[in-house]
Amino acid sequence: MDLEHLMKALYDLFQLLKLASLDSLTASSPSDLNSGSLQHLRTSTDELRRLKRELQSQRVDRDDVRYDIFKQLFDILEDDIDVRLLNNRHLEAIIELNRAKVASVFMSGFTAGATG
Repeated sequence: MDLEHLMKALYDLFQLLKLASLDSLTASSPSDLNSGSLQHLRTSTDELRRLKRELQSQRVDRDDVRYDIFKQLFDILEDDIDVRLLNNRHLEAIIELNRAKVASVFMSGFTAGATG
């Protein structure tokens, strides 16, 4: 793989990674922020997984003089994707927990109102 192609691939992946962030997705459709936060998370997670597969397909031969530098860049991007995926999983769990709490409070208020 020549240097120009590799640099373009890295740059494109970096740009796509920025677009796959939860902040970018919610900024692109703020009207859906409250009703679609879980969907934004899932979209972000799907895109991050796709980008990780794409990043893993971009490799430099070990014999190439630039191998160490590009290996470090690939590792940094892969670590960033992994951290974002972990963060998305935690946020999804929090949203689900909050939905369950709201439903529980709503149902207990509804039940109390029906009996009182």
